[in-house]
This record gives sequence, structure tokens and C-alpha cells, in this order.
Amino acid sequence: MRVSVLVTTRNRPAALHRCLTSLARQSYPHFDVFVFDDASAVPLRTEALEVEGLPIQLLHSSTQLGPIEARNRLMQAATGDVFVVLDDDAYLDDDDALSRVVDAFDELPQAGLLAFKLIETRGDTEHLLLPHPRRALYHNPRLANQMGRVSNYLAGAHALRRTVFARCGPFRPALCYGHEELDLSYRAIEAGFEIWYLPHVVAYHVPEGAPSPASRAWKTYHLVRNRLIVAYTYLPARYAITHTALWLGWYLLVAVRQHTTAAFGRGLRDGLAALPRSKRRPLGEAALTYLQRHHGRLWY
Repeated sequence: MRVSVLVTTRNRPAALHRCLTSLARQSYPHFDVFVFDDASAVPLRTEALEVEGLPIQLLHSSTQLGPIEARNRLMQAATGDVFVVLDDDAYLDDDDALSRVVDAFDELPQAGLLAFKLIETRGDTEHLLLPHPRRALYHNPRLANQMGRVSNYLAGAHALRRTVFARCGPFRPALCYGHEELDLSYRAIEAGFEIWYLPHVVAYHVPEGAPSPASRAWKTYHLVRNRLIVAYTYLPARYAITHTALWLGWYLLVAVRQHTTAAFGRGLRDGLAALPRSKRRPLGEAALTYLQRHHGRLWY
């Protein structure tokens, strides 16, 4: 099974080098690496990415496309049967990570996507980013270390079969940032694929510094806007109303704490304006049953 590791980057050469170094240590022999430079201020050069023994193909954009469209470009260019997707400020912890991904896909023929255990580090603190709702983890903390089916994944470190991309289509570029994982998860589950969580594949996410006020506002805007669009597209009416109401209430509380209420308002306005242009594709009963059994995002 051929693996293509896909990394998008912009203006973070040190973080990218750490990511590529973790790939150079991988024991699995059949993989290559595709890096997409999303209009960095100083364009990357192939020789600057050289890590001993690591085959790298570098793609460029002269204009900033954003992480979602950058990943789409990588998947169009990649040659592998499996795509392992990493943010540039993430890295694989174990030298056998790619081998474990391939083994999981071999053993789980219905699995279309694999979620890794993602650990975010800020200074001396670590925070688990897992594909489980907080409520489920509160009632069963052992889920963090149990392999099993889930209903979502985190984009910063995950894997998918090429067939998911071929059958379900690319990430939705209009989302730009935020909830693209939920969007693709709904489509994959509707198409009959399963999503599995692999706690034994660990990736670290190391953000560079605290987010700026402008960055917080940008994220608030897109999370609010995209939550409305994704819920409207896929959720039956009985779920969509409570789902969006609860999430908008949560985003408003966060926006008040972060002083981003203006961005919240813009996201709400633009999200509502986008709904008439969004095609409704409510999930079928089989997909809803899967989501109900595996802590899926329905009522909330």
C-alpha cells in the first residue's frame, strides 16, 4: 500500500522542518511526501526542504488559497493509495506511525478515515484533541485510549483512503477554514465508510505563540458561518434547529470572552445568507444510525 503524506505550510519553516524530520524517521518504506507552500512570504525551495532519505515533492501557489483548498491541491497531485495529512506545526511521535496506519486500513476494510491521538502542547502544558465529545469522555475517560469507531476526526493529523476522496469529493473550498472535517465526515459516513480512532498513532501539535486578536476574530467568523452551512446541508430538520441553536450559543459565549462579538455577528449574517445557495442533502437513516451509535453530532 503506497502512502502519500500531505503537508500544507505557510511562513513556518522551523515547524515544517520538525514535521519532515519526524517523517524521515518512519520505518514504513513505501511512502512519499507532498508539501504545498501556500504563498509564503519567502517562497520555499526544494533544496531547503531536504531531509536525508526523504522523497519530497514541492507544490507552490503565488496567492494564498487557505488550508482547505491547499489540501485539495495536494490530494489531486498525490499518488498514494492512502493519504496521511499533517499540519506543518504537527509531527508524528512514533517511528512506526505510518506502518500502523497501513495495518489499520488492511485490517478494517470499511474504514475510510483514521483519526489519530492529537496532543497539543503549549509551553509545559499538554491538551488532548480527540474525536470524542467532551460529554462522552467525561462518562468514559477510557475512550481516549480505546481503538474504535467514531463520527469525526481532526484535520491536523489524520489519514484517509484515496477512494474516499474519489467517491465523496474534495473538501468544500467555500468553507475556507473550520468544520471541513465534519463536512467530509458526514459525506463519508453517508457513502458507507467508517471512521476509526487509533490511539496508538500519536501526533503532536505545537502552535507558535498565542493567537492574535485578529486571528481569534477570523476563526470566530468562520466557525459560526460554517457551522450554519454544514448543519443546514446535512442534518434533518429535527436535529438542525437544536444543533445550530446550541452551537451558536456556545460560540457567542466564547466570542464575549474573547472580545470577538463583531466577528460572531458577521459570521451569523454571512452564514444565513449562504443557506439559500447551499443544496440540502439530509443524511439517510443508515448514516444517522451510525452517528447515534458513535457519539455523532446530531442534537448538538
